[in-house]
Amino acid sequence: MSPYCPSCLGVAGSSEVRCPLDQQFLRRRNCGACGAELFPREQFCAECGQPNRNPVEVLLLPPEASARRQFGSLFLDYLGTGVLVFILVTPWFPILSLVLFPLFGIFYRTLGRAWGNQTFGQAVFSTTTVTPEAGPVGPEKALSRALWELLKSPLLALGKAGVERDLEERSSSLEIHLA
Repeated sequence: MSPYCPSCLGVAGSSEVRCPLDQQFLRRRNCGACGAELFPREQFCAECGQPNRNPVEVLLLPPEASARRQFGSLFLDYLGTGVLVFILVTPWFPILSLVLFPLFGIFYRTLGRAWGNQTFGQAVFSTTTVTPEAGPVGPEKALSRALWELLKSPLLALGKAGVERDLEERSSSLEIHLA
């Protein structure tokens, strides 16, 4: 199981059932026989009565961010880097600014997401990028996600179904909505 809390991304011990920071449950236990949810320290399933010798543990994750939230954070981040490039580079090298604009955007999105951080757009839209195990992403996964998002941004803007799942599969990372 993941050592990270799905709500606050704080580190929790492997034996803990609740996060030490916000006391949210880290995992859910299900009965191995009928699949009903089990409470901590429950010896027998309340649904089927079977003893809980080998319960199935499920990692709890916050809901995935919608396409609108993902595109909104992407738009704000690229808008901010675009304004910065426009102010700093365009007066001297107008053609070079067209090349530097997407490069600075990718660089900002990558470093802003790596190691559990958030970019400005993610903070505004209450999203963050995590691994499937609810841990912080590394720079390589953050770069992969930033590149795929740039390519898929028109589909995100239109709210096409399946784009979020495709980004998740290609970059091995999730964009989750923080409550």
